[in-house]
Amino acid sequence: MCCTAFVFSLVAGEWLHAASFSFLPYGCIEDPESLVRHNVRCGFYWRHHTWNNLLVLDTCEMKFSVVELPPDSFNRQWAVADAGEDRLGLIAIYRCALDFYCKTSRNIDGLGTENWRHEKRISLPEVNCNWSIIGTAEGCFLLLASPRDFFSFPPEMPKAQYFTLEIKTLLVERQCMARRFVYCACLYASFPPPLSLPSI
Repeated sequence: MCCTAFVFSLVAGEWLHAASFSFLPYGCIEDPESLVRHNVRCGFYWRHHTWNNLLVLDTCEMKFSVVELPPDSFNRQWAVADAGEDRLGLIAIYRCALDFYCKTSRNIDGLGTENWRHEKRISLPEVNCNWSIIGTAEGCFLLLASPRDFFSFPPEMPKAQYFTLEIKTLLVERQCMARRFVYCACLYASFPPPLSLPSI
């Protein structure tokens, strides 16, 4: 299987090939459509649930590379984010614990020797819940906590609990409870943009 990036040229008025990556040296990806994508600063990051690596596309250089993930992040809910100070952050959730890892962004090209550093582990507030990461925007994650004994609740009771996690402080804050479950969300920070008077 091969992954290809294209860029649209305004001058030529067409899509042009920019970069390619072959998964063959790393093993087969059974279902490429289940690659999960994250966008952080000048890069796209993909991971497949059967693969303990990140596929990285540096959009400044239009170059693909592979970065190994921490060994204990396999088979966990995970997401990447800008951790500030030229660092890439990774959160991994297993049961009711959240682990936070960091790596210097300039070493993210797959050739850097710096390993992921485990910065902190925090306990999530709802113990009898399954946790999911459903969205991210500008250093903030939206988390969903759903009860493990989902079907034992009466239909009229709220089942979904939504939390935010701020990446800089690792503060988890409950936002709301609802009967509906949202498993994927596009978050917007500072939206709509502030209005200002026209100026010259």
